[in-house]
Amino acid sequence: MTTAIVPTPLDTPCIEWTAARFSDGYGRVGDRKVHREIMKYAGHDIAGKVVRHRCDNKPCYRFNHLEIGTTADNMADMVRRCRSNAGNDHPRARLSADAVREIRHLFASFTHSEIAARYGVSQSCIDHVSTGRSWGHVHGPAIA
Repeated sequence: MTTAIVPTPLDTPCIEWTAARFSDGYGRVGDRKVHREIMKYAGHDIAGKVVRHRCDNKPCYRFNHLEIGTTADNMADMVRRCRSNAGNDHPRARLSADAVREIRHLFASFTHSEIAARYGVSQSCIDHVSTGRSWGHVHGPAIA
């Protein structure tokens, strides 16, 4: 087994897998991800779950840097740690945070179809804005 010790903001440094890796950066042993194998070896049932890195370091397999959770937990970690391309940062964003605030203000007076035509987006895009499925991170007063 090959490893590297890497500093981290956690109490202990990362232990990185330096042998084979998948193209996404995770440590690889055969066709399995090392961090998942560590949790299984420690007796955790990981079926249907994800193994999250508290250190955000994909090749790290230090046990106390790993925790089990759901895909939703993992996505929330990504957003909380600013590792996502949400909103204006997404390369295919067709709206801005200000436009989303304006759209939310328009819900009281216009149909989703009318708002979609005004902003050049689909009605489902407007539906997602209205429910918070997309642009849910945008808060603040609606622009009048």
